[in-house]
Formats: sequence, structure tokens, C-alpha cells
Amino acid sequence: MYVLLKIMARQYVLAALLYMLATNPAAAEAKRVALVIGNTAYDHARPLPNARPDAKAMAVAFEAIGFAVTPAFDLDYAGMREAIRAFGRAAGQAEMAVVYFAGHGLETRGRNWLVPTSAELKQAAELEYEAVSLDSIVQAVKGAQRLRLIILDACRNDPLGASDGDATRSGGTRGLAIIEPAGDILIAYSAKHGTVAEDGPPGGHSPFASAMMAHLATPGLDVRILMGRVRDTVVKATNKRQEPFTYGSIGGETLPLVDPPKGAAVATSDTTNAITPDELAWMRSVASNRLDDYRGYLAQFPDGKFASEARAKIDRLAALLARWIGLSASRSRKLLEAFVVDAENTEFSRLAKQRLSDVALGEKTAWEKAEDEKRTAIYEQFLIDWPDGYLSDNARERLAELADIRAKWDKLKGSDNQADLEAFVRLYGWSDYGAAAAERLVALRRENKTPSDDLTKVLSAAEMTKALDGARLMFTGSGASISFSSAGKPAYRTALGNDFL
Repeated sequence: MYVLLKIMARQYVLAALLYMLATNPAAAEAKRVALVIGNTAYDHARPLPNARPDAKAMAVAFEAIGFAVTPAFDLDYAGMREAIRAFGRAAGQAEMAVVYFAGHGLETRGRNWLVPTSAELKQAAELEYEAVSLDSIVQAVKGAQRLRLIILDACRNDPLGASDGDATRSGGTRGLAIIEPAGDILIAYSAKHGTVAEDGPPGGHSPFASAMMAHLATPGLDVRILMGRVRDTVVKATNKRQEPFTYGSIGGETLPLVDPPKGAAVATSDTTNAITPDELAWMRSVASNRLDDYRGYLAQFPDGKFASEARAKIDRLAALLARWIGLSASRSRKLLEAFVVDAENTEFSRLAKQRLSDVALGEKTAWEKAEDEKRTAIYEQFLIDWPDGYLSDNARERLAELADIRAKWDKLKGSDNQADLEAFVRLYGWSDYGAAAAERLVALRRENKTPSDDLTKVLSAAEMTKALDGARLMFTGSGASISFSSAGKPAYRTALGNDFL
């Protein structure tokens, strides 16, 4: 069930992404377009907790400076390829095209690859079928008229885990390989070729994403100076452990991502004033969309430009927090699913989705136990524990079936007719009522000393030991072999004692 839910979720994300690109004329016709991808939940590699939050924050930041943004998160191989292909069509009509990717990336034999969440990457030869090449993203942005920019926060440490190492990558190195893009394209790495980037503190942002947010909205700042400021900020923040690097050439035209105020000179040096502290703090708060960050903004700027909006955000997130406290231990699928919808793009969304996954897994385990036992009491307890679960209807169907069997057994349980009892055991021997019928049949055969060689014959433990010399008893019926042993017996068989195995 968990795997099925995960597949369904991925299909939903891909369908929503394609719908967004196909039905949003603004994204398709905008002069400035951006595709922002954040991959956190990897199936076969170390998860990157901050990649998705980084991408969400960057999506907000690019939208704030006038880009038509297509955000996409936790994409598998098919999802990434479709997203890039669709974005390529939008970029072909745009003045500026930007791709931002946060997630795992690797280099092997001089080629750079971005890793979807579904990739296993057991051999370098499989990269072509499981990962997305940087070349394909270069092709996607080529159609833009003025600026073609690719930003990769994808140099994060060892996407395949320490146990795999370079042997798995078959000649790969740490980080990404040096690149010399042609055609007026800039490619910015969060860490220089051959090195790796830091992921940042839990619940925060990577040093690179934080630096991007700090400088991205500076009016009139040429993109090359922008990336230089980002480099300086990251180098300082990491004590020189990480150095971003930008590759490519875009000629002599000055290209700011944010137009300067009318009448102001375009920045060609590092002297341009940044946005106000109030605006910067608000942008960071919106990017994180966390209750504590909005409270922090309001504490710092109680009469600030965005104070009223901050109060509204605080009220909404505080209400969500109160709901989450009540739901954090809940098993109700319907309540959790409703909360996930209401809490989307907040700090509680991930927690609620994880709880929903845990609930689905717990329900699956309980259902497997119920199916193993096939007892009325177990199914009744299942419905108490999972009243609106994914499998609750199955449990109700089982109870209805068992109720019908019980009604038949109530009519038969006082009978001495061995043929009727044998027929009941053949049909319903899997149930606790079938076990009761078998017990009744044993008692009658012993009482009447009735010999029987048919498939419903039930031996005592002593008879089985004597007949099979202690070996495991095998019955063959309906084309299948059934093996009973003293280990792993269902509870109702154990309750019958040694007279029934």
C-alpha cells in the first residue's frame, strides 16, 4: 500500500506539473521564466532534507522579482524529463530562462548528471536511463533570447551513500565536472567543480540557497556580479569550505535579473544598494513560510511594511499548529488528508504527510495480521483502530462473510452428521468457525471410531507423530500444498491444543 501511494503521489505531481505548464499562458508567454526543481525524498540514495525547502524558497524569490515560475518537487525520472521538455517550449518564447535545481548531482567520465528521486544508479552504464544529463537542461534554455542561466545546488555530498563510493560511479569524482557551455549560457555551481556543497542545518537552507536569496532581488545588479556576491557570501559563511563557481560567457551586455529604478544607473560594480532590511527579512520569511520566522519578522519590524500580512500569516499558521497538535498521533486517514491539503506549503505539510505514510504502513501491518488470523475479533479490532482506513471496507466485507459463516455454523454446531461437518470444513476451514467444526469432527470420529481417508481427516498429535515419524504433515488439495507445523500456527489453531494441527 505504501509503495502504491508513493507511485500515485508521483503520478499526481507529474500530472499537475504538466497541467500547470500546458494551461498557464503566463508561464508559456512570459518574458522571464524559471523552472525550479527540488528533490529531497530519494528512494535509493541519501535523502536531502533541505533540497525541497531550498527550491520552494527560490521559487518564491524568483516569482517576487517577476519571473513566471514552474515549481516541481521530488520528481522521478519521467517527471524530470517531462518537466524539462515542457520548460524548453516556454523558454523558446522567453527573454530570460532560468533553471534552478536542488538535489543530488554527480559526474562520471566527464559528464554531469542530475539525479531524480527514483534513480538506483548501480552502474555507470545505467545513468543514461535513470538520471538526467546537464546537457539536456542546456538544450532546454537555449531558446531564450537574452539570458540563459542554469543554477545547480547539486554538488551535495555523495548521492549514493558512503558504502557505494566512487566504484559505483565508475570513475566519477566528488561534485560536478568543469564545463564550458557554448551559446551565451551561464551555469552556476553551488560548489566549484570537483568539490561538494553543504546541505545546511536541519530545517534551514543550504549556504548557497541562503546567499542566493540574500542577493537575488537587488535592483539593477548584473547577473555576473550577482553570482560573485553569492560566491563571496558562501565562502565567508562556510569559512572557505565551499566556493561557488560560475561557468560560461554571455558577452558585454549588462543583464540584471531585477530592473533598476527608473533613472538609476545599472550596476556594473559591487556598489549597488541592496533592498531594504525590512524587505529582505520579509522575503526570507515568505520563502521559509514558518511560524517562528513570521514572528521573528514582526518582532524586528513591528511597524514594518509587511506587518499586517505577517500578523495574518501568524494567525493562520498558529491555527494550523493547534490542529496539528491534535492530529499528530491520529490514525484518521480522512482528517490527516484534509490537514495535508490545508497545510500545503507550510512547515506542517511534511509532518502531516509523514504521519499519513506511517498510518498507511501501520494499517497495512494490522491488515496482514488480520488476514493471517481470519478471526471475527481481529477484524472488529481492526475497524476500531482504523475506522476510515484504506482497508476498512475490506474488513467490513470480511466481517459480513464471517457473520454468514457463523450463522451457518450456529445451525450445524449441534449436529452429529459427519458428512455435513466435513463439507463445512472444506468450505470454511480457514475461519475460526471452520476450526470449531474440525474440533467437533475430531470428537465425533473418536467417539464413533469412524475411519476416514479423505482430505478433511484430522489427526491427533500422537497419530501424526506415529504416521510421519515427526515430519511436517502435508495435505494436497485444490492443486495446492498446505503445510502445518508446530511453529507459526494461527492463534485459533493453537487454542485447540495438540488434537488439531
